[in-house]
Amino acid sequence: MDIYTVKSHIQTKKPNSYYIFTGPETEVMNIYINQLAKVLNATVKRPDSLADLSDKAHSASMIPQRVVYVIRDDDEFLKDEYIRQKVIQPGVFGNDILIFVYTSIDKRSKLHKEQKDNIVEFEPLPESVLIKYIQREINLSTENCRKLIEVCESSYSRILLEIDKIKHYTNRGSVDKSFKELMTAGAIYNPPYEAMFDFVHAVLTNKVERAFNLLEQSYATNAPTMAILANLYNSTKHLLQVQTCPSANVIEVTGLTPFQVKLAKGRVGYNSVETLVRLLRLVRSVEKGIKIGEIDESIAVASILTKLWV
Repeated sequence: MDIYTVKSHIQTKKPNSYYIFTGPETEVMNIYINQLAKVLNATVKRPDSLADLSDKAHSASMIPQRVVYVIRDDDEFLKDEYIRQKVIQPGVFGNDILIFVYTSIDKRSKLHKEQKDNIVEFEPLPESVLIKYIQREINLSTENCRKLIEVCESSYSRILLEIDKIKHYTNRGSVDKSFKELMTAGAIYNPPYEAMFDFVHAVLTNKVERAFNLLEQSYATNAPTMAILANLYNSTKHLLQVQTCPSANVIEVTGLTPFQVKLAKGRVGYNSVETLVRLLRLVRSVEKGIKIGEIDESIAVASILTKLWV
């Protein structure tokens, strides 16, 4: 199921009895949850687990107001097929709606295979949409909108927090000036892991010794392993898109931002397409190994470099 299907359920006031939401864009997810509750004249409740609703099935008819129950990362629903099939039966919770929220769902899992038509993924919004949303809130130039999106890593919830800072700081002066002053002062969050970005650049420009040294520096600045992996994966993917793009109009064809294209162009030609594809697979394999407990985070990134270059 995609987001547009949920939107149509909201517009027609004909929701499913349950949904499974996942993905990193939690702010947009919450907007949809609240809109769903609003059109149904329902309240939103967030029980700690599915077990907290055990008595609800027996008392649904006694509750006068409709409820949208939002349950985050519930293990029972995720792992127990019997419980899953039991709670999703129509009418079990009366007219109330169940929304199960998971940070991520393994696409090879039984849950994903069984419930893929009810899973809605909330991915980061496209840059063009984020720019429109930002400029709806504040009169920020397109160039500075792109900078704000970059430092917030396309997270709409983080962008809203920074917009709130800009609004409070700006009196009658220029919004763009206020933005630059807040950036300079460090009041707007900018990831402090410079070594991490230098590390990724060293990997993608095939500087072996420097990459290993910068990896140590990244950990010294407390850069999280998953953040390093995410940055390495995204940067490699962008480079692969640019390096294989047949058109001169790279931005239009790839959908990347001008900044992303500029960064990738400086890394073109250091690695073959085959090597970049292999690197993407290695990162994904290591991420999976960390999540299922097969790989220790402390050696995860180093293992990628070893397999890539040794």
